[in-house]
Amino acid sequence: MYGNILSNLANALAGSLGLASALNVGHACAAANAGHGSAPDIAGRNIANPLGLLLSAAALLDWHGGRTGRENFRTAARGIEQAIDRALVNPATRTGDLGGGLGTQAFAEALCDEVEQRLRRTQ
Repeated sequence: MYGNILSNLANALAGSLGLASALNVGHACAAANAGHGSAPDIAGRNIANPLGLLLSAAALLDWHGGRTGRENFRTAARGIEQAIDRALVNPATRTGDLGGGLGTQAFAEALCDEVEQRLRRTQ
C-alpha cells in the first residue's frame, strides 16, 4: 500500500497522475493497470490521458519477456516506451493535461503510428 502512495506522489511531481503506471507481480503471474484508477467522471469525454495504462502494458510486456526469455516482448515494451517519449517531447502530440491539445483517441492513434513506424524501421 505504501509503495502505491509513493508512486502516486512521484507521478504527481512528474506533472500528471495520468502518467502513473502499475504492475502487480507475483511468483507466476502479473497484472497491469493504470496507477490512477478508472476516472469514471471523465469516461466517454475523450479527455483521459491513456499513458498510465500504456506504460503499464509496456511494463507487463517487459516483465513477461524477462520471465520467459522471449526478447520480442521486451522489444515491444521498449518500442512503446520510445513512442511515448517521442510524443511527450512535442507539445503538439500531448494530451490536454500535459499542455497539448490531443484527446484520448487522437493521442492513442499518434502513438500507434509511431510504434508502427519504429517496427518497420527495425524489420
